[in-house]
Amino acid sequence: MSERRRATRITEKDQVVVSVFAAPGATHLEHRTFFCSSRDLSANGLQITVPEAVPAGSQVMLSVAMVRPPVAFRHAGRVVWCRETGHRDTWSIGIEIVRTLDKLAAIWRNAIRGKLDRKMMGQ
Repeated sequence: MSERRRATRITEKDQVVVSVFAAPGATHLEHRTFFCSSRDLSANGLQITVPEAVPAGSQVMLSVAMVRPPVAFRHAGRVVWCRETGHRDTWSIGIEIVRTLDKLAAIWRNAIRGKLDRKMMGQ
């Protein structure tokens, strides 16, 4: 798979609640909610681990609870890819953020930028 990310990612384990609204070819997932954690974040998306395969093209709503800064964000997103992790009943999915709700898009981008800056400074 070729690398097509538009933004730098930071490894981060935050709490994420994912609600599937539309899942092409997997309608049994629609209206399901998963409680999971992020693997990495960027200004444009995130990677999370879920207990069931959620196909590319699925539309999801996300609630991401960051520890630092202590704030929660809600996003509308689209699953871009899905693959097995190699662990039993665990899948990684890449989600593109389509829209950040509650007018917090700039705050989300600034929070990610701050995390990247801290990482570059070795904190």
